[in-house]
Amino acid sequence: MNARVTECEELSFDNSVGLLIGMDIITMGDFAVTNYQGKTVMSFRVPSVQKIDFMETFEDWR
Repeated sequence: MNARVTECEELSFDNSVGLLIGMDIITMGDFAVTNYQGKTVMSFRVPSVQKIDFMETFEDWR
């Protein structure tokens, strides 16, 4: 994987943004954000190894 990256100290005027990932990077792998029990977790892996579809398990959750 070859990707040009840029680092910056601030992404917003009030430091409320802490992470920025470009779509060119996201499309290289699998990306998911969860908030189970109030804890936010971001997961990212390269290469993509499977489809992640939360709607497939939605009926089990209900």
